[in-house]
Amino acid sequence: MDQRGSGFDAYCRDKITGDARELLFHVGVKICDEHRAEWNAVQLTDSERPTVGAVLDVLCHMGVH
Repeated sequence: MDQRGSGFDAYCRDKITGDARELLFHVGVKICDEHRAEWNAVQLTDSERPTVGAVLDVLCHMGVH
């Protein structure tokens, strides 16, 4: 997100005071950035829903490790 000019500074961090508030702020920023990245990635990928076989394949591999 920072590469597109909307990193941590875009959230007005300088207005947050106190250690607990700052920590919660950073957690919130990471969640927002993660959501925005996932949403943008979805826009660039195939719009078809995954098949049952594709999901089972991933789950089987996860269960092995």
